Amino acid sequence: MKLFHILLIIVLSFATAFGTAHYLISPPKTDMVEGSAFDRVMKSSTLRCGYAVATPWFTVEPNTKKLGGIGYDITNILADKIGLKVDWIEETGWGVAEQGLVTGRYDMLCGSVCVDPRRAKAATYSTPFLHIPILAVVRADDKRFDNLANPLQVLNAKDIKIGVKNGHVFEFIANEQFPLTEKIYANDISDDTEFFQMLKSRKIDIAFSGQITVDLYNEKNADKVKSLPVAVRFCNGAFMMPLGDARMKYMIDNAIGEINSSGQIRAVLNRYVKPDDPLYVRTPTLLFRDK
Repeated sequence: MKLFHILLIIVLSFATAFGTAHYLISPPKTDMVEGSAFDRVMKSSTLRCGYAVATPWFTVEPNTKKLGGIGYDITNILADKIGLKVDWIEETGWGVAEQGLVTGRYDMLCGSVCVDPRRAKAATYSTPFLHIPILAVVRADDKRFDNLANPLQVLNAKDIKIGVKNGHVFEFIANEQFPLTEKIYANDISDDTEFFQMLKSRKIDIAFSGQITVDLYNEKNADKVKSLPVAVRFCNGAFMMPLGDARMKYMIDNAIGEINSSGQIRAVLNRYVKPDDPLYVRTPTLLFRDK
């Protein structure tokens, strides 16, 4: 009888070990969610992208409609690394970007989206691949904030008008950090440089922007703008995907890690910004960097 019990334990042990190994290699069918973004991407070998415009993070040439920018380039490199082609489906507004994910019109918002918990109710984020200082921008001839140790301390006032977009990180910053100010809303589907035009026409006193956007605008316009020297907030830029689609997130996160460690993210940034200047943008840390 003892021999029978010993043999039975051995058989059960092998069965358990085999079952566990089989589970690790091939997840159960219940994990397969029909119609998920991951399933669609795997079936078609195509990543369907939504995008929102913000120079130089994502651009659309007005005449030719040619797409470009940092997010565009990084998306294409990432997709190539996975073995996917990219279909640029739809331009969307920052305030409604989640809707296209929820309804399945596109599989990912393929541009740098500032990670914000409010959006996490309807979408999830990839690992951030950019860290961007967000600066307060004023007209070049506006002297009110000069020679102040921290000019941000005087921005929260009733006579200050700040340019924002609905559902955009700029709106969140204004509401949280400068609640006394008047919020002036720009067109939801527009380049962020629209705020500089609003500064020029004196519709607003303050815009929010990255330094590279300020530089590009000043290169082409006589009516200059200037950034205040203290960052209002930092944006962790990531891709945005459907909420709960863990396999999609894992796939994109792994690809981001690879194109970061290979130096491809940094190479893209070198074409547009100054990655060694903390005023412009910072790249993710490399975990195994030599000292």
